[in-house]
Amino acid sequence: MFRPRSLEELRKWLDTERNFWAWVAQPPAMNIPDIQRQRHNEDNLQAKLNEAQNHLNQHDQQSYIRAIDQIRNLLTERYNLRALYSQSPRAQYLDSIPDKHVAGYALRYFAGHNVSSPGNPAELRGFVAGIAFDLNIAQTRSEAATAALSDRLNQIGMEHEALRVQAGKLQDQYAETSENIAALFEQQRKLYDEAHALRDTQFKELLLKAAGDLDRLRTESLQELKAISETYDKKLALQSAVTYLDTKASSHRTVAVVTGIASLLAAGGFAALASWLGSTLLTGDKPAWNHVAVAALSATLCFWFLRILVRMFLSNLHLTTDTRSRSTLMQTYLALLREGGGLKDDDRELILKILFRPFSDGMVRDDAVPPSLWDVATRVAGGK
Repeated sequence: MFRPRSLEELRKWLDTERNFWAWVAQPPAMNIPDIQRQRHNEDNLQAKLNEAQNHLNQHDQQSYIRAIDQIRNLLTERYNLRALYSQSPRAQYLDSIPDKHVAGYALRYFAGHNVSSPGNPAELRGFVAGIAFDLNIAQTRSEAATAALSDRLNQIGMEHEALRVQAGKLQDQYAETSENIAALFEQQRKLYDEAHALRDTQFKELLLKAAGDLDRLRTESLQELKAISETYDKKLALQSAVTYLDTKASSHRTVAVVTGIASLLAAGGFAALASWLGSTLLTGDKPAWNHVAVAALSATLCFWFLRILVRMFLSNLHLTTDTRSRSTLMQTYLALLREGGGLKDDDRELILKILFRPFSDGMVRDDAVPPSLWDVATRVAGGK
């Protein structure tokens, strides 16, 4: 009949029971083993209530469930069909006995004990009161039963009213919750529609952007591929020219090195020859005319040969620089063609004119024989 709905309700019920049975702490009721076990169970129940409350405050759900199971076991073990609790008829009958000493012996009788001291008037009175209650001949039995029934009816009425109020609250909460759910559903539906529309719009924008980027990339790729193809074709067309220029620059450099070394060696040899001729042929105050002629002719030939070597050296050095610059300019021109649109028509025409200007073969054009004595004399006479 007792089904607590909260720990607070169970705690109030336990306080009521402990207050109702407070008088059993005095003899002879305190000497009854059942009463001692009852008080021990009440202490254990109080401890388990405190433990369950602590687990509930700490949000430890598993420990809280275990504590509730232990409380349920204590209640079902202690308050069975033969148990005495504050609202039972026997408990109400014991509470109506003014002499709690006699009530304690009556409690011993209800607990199933026999008379221990027949000469004790209080014990005899208590056992007689318990027997009279069981035989339904006690004057206060009907009053106690009526009082217990009335209390129970009042409790049932109060519980019914509490349940009715709680049911009304639950119904109001259900209606409010239904309205909140409907409003929340409508709000979620609107949010879903807005999100769906936004997603469609963004997807379309993204699709259009991707299509535009794809077209742009395709156009740029085609243009780049076209530029690469044109550059490749032009490079193939100009590759032979570049190879020719590199080979020509290398050959001119080799000739320039050879002629430069030859010029140095020839200059040294001519200097040694001039020193030898001067010390051998041109001796004395008046050297012979044939010696002077030989010395002049030798000097003229040496000067003429050295001049040819120096001109060949300078010509090949110039041609090396020219061919290298042409090769570099041509490679730069190919790189600019690779970029596509990097050159205008005027720029291309200017570069091509520079690239394909006439070449010099490196040969000295004014390599005639040295002037004769007659030419020298004529020039001297004409100057005078």
